[in-house]
Amino acid sequence: MRRQITPARYYIRKLLQHNLDRLIFPILDNAGTRADTTTHVREILVSLYVKESKVDSIMFELERLALLHQSLNQASVKDQQDLQKTEAQIFGLLGCEVKASLIETLTIGFRFTHR
Repeated sequence: MRRQITPARYYIRKLLQHNLDRLIFPILDNAGTRADTTTHVREILVSLYVKESKVDSIMFELERLALLHQSLNQASVKDQQDLQKTEAQIFGLLGCEVKASLIETLTIGFRFTHR
């Protein structure tokens, strides 16, 4: 079963775009093509996870994490640890690495609304 994460996909792309300068995106193929913010989420997942069932479960988890991140972001959380942890989980599932010197400032100033 192929799950589409249409609302979450948009939110995740915005999150990736906002953190573009802080992320190292995964390589998609043997030719060294690197993913970016325009790469489809499913394409990234297929390059990272072999089994279709694993891709589907990761897409489901990304949808859940995107909704959690959105609610934490809208709640104006004073403690940014939960927001940063959720971002790290999203980036990790997508194979993105956070540049080491910028981990502490990952979410500073990040606010947008999704409708």
